[in-house]
Amino acid sequence: MLRKLATDNGYAAKVLDQGDTKDSDSGMVISTAPRGSYSDFERTTSVQVKLDAVNVEWIEKGAVLYYWTHDKYRTLQTSD
Repeated sequence: MLRKLATDNGYAAKVLDQGDTKDSDSGMVISTAPRGSYSDFERTTSVQVKLDAVNVEWIEKGAVLYYWTHDKYRTLQTSD
């Protein structure tokens, strides 16, 4: 999954994650997530996302939220 980052000269691509090519029968769903509050799957950690985020779900495996804060991407596992 690529995300464009603003730079002084425009945008640069950054790889946030890659699917496992050995596991081709499992699908990956990528969607946007609006700003707001999100919790991990155990409900032990929560974050307040101030910008739109990216949600990546591996069918029958789990999901991870990618969000931008403090000048870098961070992750929160939202499903197991």
